[in-house]
Amino acid sequence: MTRNRRCVVRVEHCGLALLESAIPTTWFTSDLHLGDSQVLSFGRPFPNVRQMNRVLCDNWRSVVADDDEIWILGDLARGSRLDDMLKLVRELPGRKHFVTGNHDRCFPLRDSYGPAEVARYASVGFETITASTSITIGDHEVELSHFPFRPSGVEQSVKPKDHGQWLVHGHIHRAWLQKGRQICVAVDAWRFAPVNISTIELLIDAGPNNVAALPAVS
Repeated sequence: MTRNRRCVVRVEHCGLALLESAIPTTWFTSDLHLGDSQVLSFGRPFPNVRQMNRVLCDNWRSVVADDDEIWILGDLARGSRLDDMLKLVRELPGRKHFVTGNHDRCFPLRDSYGPAEVARYASVGFETITASTSITIGDHEVELSHFPFRPSGVEQSVKPKDHGQWLVHGHIHRAWLQKGRQICVAVDAWRFAPVNISTIELLIDAGPNNVAALPAVS
């Protein structure tokens, strides 16, 4: 079924009007951890993995249409039912791009990395699979990565270096929504829903800032 329904949402947060577009658009999300029971210990307000999966997918379907783009910035799915979770993602609407994270089996630094695992994730139908990339948002060139700016950690070689650019990322779940020129789109920071590009643009246009994650709701 083709999804043509659109919605416009206005959210007041930290003095900003965060808008979701009513025309074909672009979305960002990260750290869904579909099928991952361990992530419930990060304070996610779900009684079990099945309920978490349902809410994440329902929230995705409620805003993303078939002709929208959506960038998934890593840590998509995990656990013994990985192939089932990838199939679930394939059935979700949107033209999907994947930036890999440290918990994804196709992440270049994982022991599991190789052509077979890349093909496994490619079965979702991603238009692109990469470890990092850059896109234009408004008047800004913005880096997309699973990780925030380095300075340290086991993923040092793949964490982006701060050259004064804006960065959209995941990985830190709800440690912040924005920290300086870093905007986290992990589902934990955004009430378990994708973030619209117009919202990202508003945050960038407002300049570097420190913004806490939105209060969690189930």
